[in-house]
Amino acid sequence: MSGKLLALPLLVAALGALYSNPNPILDRFAGREAHARIHTDHLGHGALNNDKCWKFPVGQACEDVRIHYPSGTAILACGYPETRNAFYPPLHRHDMPADKNYHEYFIKYDLNTNTTTKLRIEGLDESHDLILHGIDFLEPKDDPSKLYMFAVNHGRKGETIALFSYTIGSDVLTFIREFSHSKIKTPNAVAATGLDSFFITNDHYFYGGFLGGIARTLEGKFGPWKWASDVVYCSSSASGAELDCKTVSPPNAHPSANGALLVDGGKTLMINDIVHATTTVYDVDPVTKQLTTRKVVQLGAAADNLSEIPGSGDVAVCVFPDLIGLIGALTGDVTRPDVKSDAAILRLVKSKDYEPEVLYWDDGSLITVLTGAAVDPVRHRLIAGGVVAKQFIVCDITGVKLFFLETGDGRLMIIEDPQDRSMDPAQLRQQLVQDVDKIVESLTTLQFELKHLPSPARSDSNGLERESRTGSGSEDKIREPGSILNISGPAERRKSEHPSAQRRKTVGGLSISKTTIASSEPSRSPSPPTTRQLQTDQSRFRKRRRVEEAPRLVQSNVDKLIEGIWKEIHNPNSLVLDQEYTSLLDDLTHKDTLSGSNRVGATSFEVATRSCRRLTEGARAGRALEVIMQAHWIDCFDSQIAELAETRPYQRPLEHKKATLLQACESFSWSEKDLRNRMAIWKGYRDIKAVAGWSALIFAGPGIYRFCKYRLGLDPEALSKLRALRTRFEVAADTIHPDWRQLLLIVGESAQLHWRGHPHDWVVSKRKDALPLGFTYRQWDANFSFRHISESIVDAEKWGDSIDPRRVGDGPDFICNLCSHWQSANPQTNECACFSEQFGVQNAKRPCPVQVYQTENGRNNGLIACCSFARGVAVGEFVGLVTKGLSHIDVMQSRARDGGEPYQIWQGRCGNFTRFINHSCEPNCMFQTFVWLGVQRILVISKGVAAGKELTVDYSSRYWEQLDKKCLCGSVKCRFGNRSPAVRT
Repeated sequence: MSGKLLALPLLVAALGALYSNPNPILDRFAGREAHARIHTDHLGHGALNNDKCWKFPVGQACEDVRIHYPSGTAILACGYPETRNAFYPPLHRHDMPADKNYHEYFIKYDLNTNTTTKLRIEGLDESHDLILHGIDFLEPKDDPSKLYMFAVNHGRKGETIALFSYTIGSDVLTFIREFSHSKIKTPNAVAATGLDSFFITNDHYFYGGFLGGIARTLEGKFGPWKWASDVVYCSSSASGAELDCKTVSPPNAHPSANGALLVDGGKTLMINDIVHATTTVYDVDPVTKQLTTRKVVQLGAAADNLSEIPGSGDVAVCVFPDLIGLIGALTGDVTRPDVKSDAAILRLVKSKDYEPEVLYWDDGSLITVLTGAAVDPVRHRLIAGGVVAKQFIVCDITGVKLFFLETGDGRLMIIEDPQDRSMDPAQLRQQLVQDVDKIVESLTTLQFELKHLPSPARSDSNGLERESRTGSGSEDKIREPGSILNISGPAERRKSEHPSAQRRKTVGGLSISKTTIASSEPSRSPSPPTTRQLQTDQSRFRKRRRVEEAPRLVQSNVDKLIEGIWKEIHNPNSLVLDQEYTSLLDDLTHKDTLSGSNRVGATSFEVATRSCRRLTEGARAGRALEVIMQAHWIDCFDSQIAELAETRPYQRPLEHKKATLLQACESFSWSEKDLRNRMAIWKGYRDIKAVAGWSALIFAGPGIYRFCKYRLGLDPEALSKLRALRTRFEVAADTIHPDWRQLLLIVGESAQLHWRGHPHDWVVSKRKDALPLGFTYRQWDANFSFRHISESIVDAEKWGDSIDPRRVGDGPDFICNLCSHWQSANPQTNECACFSEQFGVQNAKRPCPVQVYQTENGRNNGLIACCSFARGVAVGEFVGLVTKGLSHIDVMQSRARDGGEPYQIWQGRCGNFTRFINHSCEPNCMFQTFVWLGVQRILVISKGVAAGKELTVDYSSRYWEQLDKKCLCGSVKCRFGNRSPAVRT
């Protein structure tokens, strides 16, 4: 007997040893998923469409939701986090004391009146377990006033599918029957096909419990197994007495099947999988119900439930961006306050063959462990719940565009369009392209013609020559060796120019002075025959007379706000905490004030009111602290109302708000009218903070008061634009003002920096978090390093300790070659105002409002303007290692004197942001030489760059003639985008 008992643990140990180690034979023949990985494509995506959401604590642990669209009625399958903490088989919890009553509930939410009702269930004994999971509707064709609902029930006596009937508009659910079968073992979702037939997904192979718990533990420990879950179809026999179930999914298709959805009138079944992070689109055999794979959609994150968006046929899929964080949140007590996991909803666009795009994203602050969601495109509402969340949420998604409804004749109608126009999909796409082209053409005409500017001239003659670097507008991401940038003198340029260009009079601030250095023809430095040289012609830069009263484009209010934020962030003096501010912060963040707690509740509301009154009336700590406290106070105000709703359920919501207002008026000693007026402004602060983060609020400047008071452009489109800039704002604020987060201690926020180092050590993008600079070059140089410098460094090994090849005069007096005024490093005595952004004034060389960003068309890194740059402004100086004799690497080449030795500036290991400027055949910047204090400098000069646009220069025809690549600049005047490269030797 003892020998038999000993065999079991030995067998378990042997299996554990085999499955816990990589073994190709077991993976192949035993069905283990050998290549399972954690999918995190949407990790850290950033908040999206969560700025207008309401919490409903009346419905907790709502795992799934469905909407009856004709009536605007949503039903959520909800429960209790406390009981699910003890018994909930999907979470492998099987505490089954007999005295417990596991009876969960359904919540009805009316989208028309924004009210909730707990549905009363008739026909189901109170002692009968009702532990809810996935649900589905079945709408009878003969009676539109009735609705049937199928629900997964994890009762302690066995897994079943419960069937209910519901009359539209009532508050009662009627229990009809339960379906049970041996193949309904670990049900997760249900998709109804008839009153006695349905599909279900089993998400595990073993159920759990006493003996099953060991097997379930092994399944979780040594899996995932390809055969662990499946899709089952069930239907009643002709007599209706017996239920017949069979597996209909392909073998080894799903290690962890989850949500299920029938679309296309029951011809298509969509199944989500957590392990594979996919939605599989199946064709349903009309007779056998067997499933045939049509398409597997890669979601990039573990998937849970899904629902169809009516009209367009798009599908909303709930995903877990951070699966590791989710597992941690569901480990242990799920009712603890720190249970938090990123939440996201993807939209699978049917017209694009179910291509996924992010519809909603939240870091778990609004709702955690989001498992079920449904979208009403007509009422612009999104409803979402979580399996252990303490509320469900309803979000206003009015700003989400391009919801389509079918008109019945194969045409699509944009319901967001106020003109209610309709057209065929192909015509719609063509019309949209034409509209965009017209807008671009109109903007170009306004920018040049209304200012009496001539058409842009092609910059393809000899002149300033720059070699390529990684990140240029080329097909390959790394340039070939041998590129040289050459700055030649005016005489050589005039020889190659068209006669009309030689006669043209130079007028304007960007013209080259006739007294400039190197007025005679210099000799070109020798270079290999295959050298690619980039050229821009300074003398061909577009000239114009100044027009005093010319029409011009006017920025929108939100664009003015955004540019103001960028200017304040890049101003090193915008946020200085002196001793007075520091002492006030210490006083307000004392442990007796905030009690060491970050919880937003009644206590923090009283504290916030006292602190807000002190800062608002005294304002000794400045505007930044004031708006922080006022935005935080609005959050506390809303939290106070929510807490009163929980403690005083017998009162109406209006009474809760009224009581909170009276309490605040008494604390502030203000009238209700005065408080409401101020709250209207403070809510604007809170809205900006919610979408763009604290950094945007702090650095917005005084203009934010008028912006929020009059709600100038504070619409969903503006908030969406601010939301897209949140990470970029924080990267700049953390790296330029590393102390700014100290201000957040006053509201209990962390002062920990998220981004460290130089502002240009991070590469921003439109869709992902910022990436380290070296990470973007890892595929070409695993040991990439780059040091940011503000002044060029002379290579002593090549030039010696005392020679600077750029020097043209020894002083001590220096006269500008452009304006003929005295130059001095002392701002008090300097008279030269040329390129004052860089030289001779106080705060010159301040952080340039540009960011390195990742382009989306194969050009790797580029440079984006955070603020606008006027025509003729110096964006920055081209700095790096001043050396000579380099070949087969990227350099810029110039000479300071006629007949002098050429020098090279190499930015391979050190330099500044000018390293990342890309090429364009229609550039908005150019290179120009300038002598400051006797040393020749190379500057990047703006031709007029709007905020948010990429900065570009023309690399010249000579460069592209020696380059076997295609230009990717995308300009309508692109000269090298359609050529067929030839292989050169």
